[in-house]
Amino acid sequence: MKLKTTRIYEILKELNKSNQKAHRDDANAHKKEQKTLISNLKKNSLLKNKKKKIVFFDEFAVDERPSIFYGWAEKNTGQKVLSNQKGKRKKLKGMIAVDTLTGQEYFQLKEKLLIGGCFRLFLTTVSFLCQKWI
Repeated sequence: MKLKTTRIYEILKELNKSNQKAHRDDANAHKKEQKTLISNLKKNSLLKNKKKKIVFFDEFAVDERPSIFYGWAEKNTGQKVLSNQKGKRKKLKGMIAVDTLTGQEYFQLKEKLLIGGCFRLFLTTVSFLCQKWI
């Protein structure tokens, strides 16, 4: 379902929520679809072979500045977040991997990460996971 930004703001207003941070890409998870996916992965013959794994990867960032970017609040109850906007921003970027069978998580952090660096970080994580599983 596609919604225009104006409709998203209307819905938030109807729910009496702050509309400062409306993002159409932040959809709610579908629990039935998630359960079906996990069930299918557990039944998958790849998981029965101990030398093969299915792993999900995602990139992320950690910022030293406080943020309420994804926060929601009742109207007129906005939180004040103190931060030093004049200082240089310190941000770490990283890669997280999750084993579908065990749920074990692995992650790495880097201070500077461009597209090529992100790919290298991905390969490093895969290499580490392969060594751990062999």
